[in-house]
Amino acid sequence: MNLDHIKVFFLATLILLVTSCGSDTGESTIGSENSIPEYQLALIDSFGVEMGDSINMIGSIGDFCYSTDGSILILDNTSLKVRVIPYDGDAKIICNRGEGPGEFLYPLALCAFDNNNFLVSDEMKQEVMEFNSSGEYIGSFLSTSGYVPYSMFSVNSNTIVSDQLVFDMESEIPQYIYYVGGFHPSVADPLQVYCEMSWDWTSADFYRDIDLLDFTAGSSERVYIASDVTDYRISVLYLDGLEIGEIIGSVDRIRKTPEQIELEIEEFEEWAKQDQAYMGGYQPPEYKDLISLAGIDPEGNLWIQRYGSEISFNFDVWDESNNLIFNVSFPRNVEMPDLEFHIDDHGILGANTDSEEYPRIYSFVLDEEAIVRN
Repeated sequence: MNLDHIKVFFLATLILLVTSCGSDTGESTIGSENSIPEYQLALIDSFGVEMGDSINMIGSIGDFCYSTDGSILILDNTSLKVRVIPYDGDAKIICNRGEGPGEFLYPLALCAFDNNNFLVSDEMKQEVMEFNSSGEYIGSFLSTSGYVPYSMFSVNSNTIVSDQLVFDMESEIPQYIYYVGGFHPSVADPLQVYCEMSWDWTSADFYRDIDLLDFTAGSSERVYIASDVTDYRISVLYLDGLEIGEIIGSVDRIRKTPEQIELEIEEFEEWAKQDQAYMGGYQPPEYKDLISLAGIDPEGNLWIQRYGSEISFNFDVWDESNNLIFNVSFPRNVEMPDLEFHIDDHGILGANTDSEEYPRIYSFVLDEEAIVRN
């Protein structure tokens, strides 16, 4: 879960020695990193401009993914549009801002189905809207009583795994409830809840705990939950909620210095002046983020991005038996100081989402000739 989304809302995560899922514990752990191959990513294309006002000028990248036909979909939160980058044609803009059916007021997230339809969640419309590949509004996939998903992943042509925030006024003490669940348009309630957290509405832990959670899902119909991205531990579940096991990395957590924690508190308190729901007492995590869940590739492998390197982006790739099968890296450079990655059935994307730079989308493939065996 990206804290930036929460902030925006409150302004209105040999082959090594493992224990597989068929074992007694269902846990898999990283062994020696020198026992598996390492690949590099190769950059094959990018989209965006350095300056100007053409169709290539992305206002902001709220979310992005591939569609089934190979096009790249970009949710532009500034222009309130969806930008489509075909693999064999000119870019185009679809969908519109406005208060009418299928129009955007405050879009937050998107995902694409395997039938080429796509979804966009809109906070002010209190709706997850479904569109065809041309951007024509099909109807409401999901209506909510207020908050909509900040992250969505399709698992087939009519089911998604997403997060949901609920404000429970019926409790003795009002609570925020945040959960990750499976959703289908024919059912109002979630088909399954994979994890859930709740807080007294006055608790500042809300901000920290949501930011620590990450999740992903895909057509393999497996759900991966990292409840604390400062630790390398991921729960693996089937779509029906049955827990398969855990992926556990033997990577040391990195403790923040007192100065770093104090700076984070100061920065948060400065932002929180705009948040009427904040009542003080924020404490950031005492450890640095170790991982994020970048997505699931066409073979059903989970890609986990590992943080900590200033010279490269690094990934661990785990198969469906929870075995670490290879590592992947890509060197950082001045043009791409930081990227947010999305990996799905159709490829590998990275995006510069820094609001101080011109947003840009990059597409990658595995460079099989650049394999490095340790």
